[in-house]
Amino acid sequence: MVKSTTLQIFLVVAIVSFFGLLVIHRSLNIGAFSKAGKFIRKSVLADQAQEEEVPDSAGVPDDDSESDEDSELDGDTEFEVGGNFRPGSDDPAEDTWSNVRQRLPKALIIGFSKCGTTALRTFLTLHPNIVSPIEEVRYFNFNYTKGLDWYRRQMPPSTEDQITLEKTPSYIMSPIVLKRIYLFDSRVKLIIIIRDPIVRLQSQYAHSFRNVPEGARKPDFKIWVKGDSSENRITHFVGYTKYIRQVYDQFPKDQILVLAEEDFEQNPLSVMKEVEEFLGLEPAFSKEMFYFNKEKGFYCFNREHEFFPTVLKMVKVNSRTGCLGEDKGRDHPDIDEDFHKELVQFIRPHNEQLFRLIGKRIVWENFE
Repeated sequence: MVKSTTLQIFLVVAIVSFFGLLVIHRSLNIGAFSKAGKFIRKSVLADQAQEEEVPDSAGVPDDDSESDEDSELDGDTEFEVGGNFRPGSDDPAEDTWSNVRQRLPKALIIGFSKCGTTALRTFLTLHPNIVSPIEEVRYFNFNYTKGLDWYRRQMPPSTEDQITLEKTPSYIMSPIVLKRIYLFDSRVKLIIIIRDPIVRLQSQYAHSFRNVPEGARKPDFKIWVKGDSSENRITHFVGYTKYIRQVYDQFPKDQILVLAEEDFEQNPLSVMKEVEEFLGLEPAFSKEMFYFNKEKGFYCFNREHEFFPTVLKMVKVNSRTGCLGEDKGRDHPDIDEDFHKELVQFIRPHNEQLFRLIGKRIVWENFE
């Protein structure tokens, strides 16, 4: 009888323990599924947010253009429009984490080549609310078929308070590219920088023959400028008006900022402040960020400034001097007096058209 009672008690305890463990196990599973569910829901929301930022595309007909860029474009491809949907969260700490991610640009430096676009982009990255990829992405002309997801992945991580800025100076050369940009985001801010046309020709010449061995013969500057026809290369490199007018035809003027390379070269701080205001950013630039390098002949980053370690992570800069790469500040070819007069006479009317279009006059040394 005692044995039987003991056995009964043992069975009851075992059954109760079994059901107790079952309840605990089930409770733990429910908690795990609940957490997993929350994680999945958040992931879905994040994916939806990504999709919301890229609404359906719209087709754009092909255009005729004299630009070299157009041969790389497919006018029948679809164009995608930008957006600004952002997911919310009840957890502030979680918002801080999810807020940092790769975003599509809100501002573009679209032109012109050999006008200081690299230096401009580089100096702008000193602003804590500007992020920018180091390399030219060339999405809207040469990489357009790769899609907006690919474009987004080329951007550095940013917060909602920051502006992602991309630089590809060849964007301005093609009306098809400008249409693509407009349909991507009709509110995007566009920055254009121009330069004394004769100095730009000299800079392009130096760039074109940068890899010619020392002592090797280079083509005469005059022959190179005239090219195959008497006005071919000149009109291409001095015809700012045609290309800026295309931008004005596509975008409101208050979204376009035209800068002069000479102003940037002589007083970078004033130009940085102008860009700050244009982009609607809080002032952050100061004269202590820059110093004039007499050997190079232009401004460089101040290595003593607290921002400099950050600069090294964002731009290609010489850590010893704070200056841009060796390809900046190359020696320009000399121009004989007669050819210089010929260039000035030909280019001056183009300059006058340009000044009327942009509504301001720029003092260029070659045309004083």
